[in-house]
Amino acid sequence: MSESKTPSSLSITNCVFGIQEKDKKILLVKNLYKEFGPIWGIPGGKQKPGESAQVTLKREFLEETKQVIEVGKFITVFERIQLQRPFHLLAPVFEITSKDSPLIPKNDIVIDYHYFSIEELKSNAETIMNREQLIQFLEDRHKVPPFCNLKSDLDSGPIS
Repeated sequence: MSESKTPSSLSITNCVFGIQEKDKKILLVKNLYKEFGPIWGIPGGKQKPGESAQVTLKREFLEETKQVIEVGKFITVFERIQLQRPFHLLAPVFEITSKDSPLIPKNDIVIDYHYFSIEELKSNAETIMNREQLIQFLEDRHKVPPFCNLKSDLDSGPIS
């Protein structure tokens, strides 16, 4: 992308995400976004100024799933640039573990959670952020590249 096409109002948003795998399935939460409607995605969110990635991830998991977690190995960095919003996301992704079961918090953002298998990720008609990368992780986590440039659209839909 050339510098001349980048709007001056484009600022970088730092987020942190975590992948919790259980029995060859990944935990996703269903968020209700004002702008996009309901979207499935891995738990995580915006980093506050001065907050470490580990603290952000622990806070976000507690807010979204009521789980106390341990942050594990680094998986990748997600980057998504959406010039029309304008929005530029940079987000490290880590493996996480928890002894707690997820619960739906009492808020108006997270409305559901589910552990998705590869088959469910491929066939679900609802919007799933980073669907291809999550499938790749379940198929072989070692083949996930250290840096993932994500498409500007949130999801391409089910995969045949």
